[in-house]
Amino acid sequence: PRFGVLGVAVGTAIAHLIDIPFHYSLLTKTFDVPVRYFLKRTLVPVLSLALPLALVSGVIIKFAHPTALFSLAGILCILCIGYWLVYFYAVLSRDERQYLLSHLKRA
Repeated sequence: PRFGVLGVAVGTAIAHLIDIPFHYSLLTKTFDVPVRYFLKRTLVPVLSLALPLALVSGVIIKFAHPTALFSLAGILCILCIGYWLVYFYAVLSRDERQYLLSHLKRA
């Protein structure tokens, strides 16, 4: 394989970038939701947390130089947990948090 895992990641990203506008227009038309509202409630919260997380992970990987798969996986797990904690407290409303917790307790 010439590009390996990086090629898979780039190919997946390109496919998503091509596919996302189609699905967003389909979803907004199907559910009669304004595009602006849909983007505000879906894309903005996710990207506002994902972009800083990507920057932090890039800095950590650049300076920490994880050489083993286990250390890299540990760093990524910590970053993902941090992402979800910030999302839980900063993005979700109180009602959404209670709803999520009630369903998690049932599971």
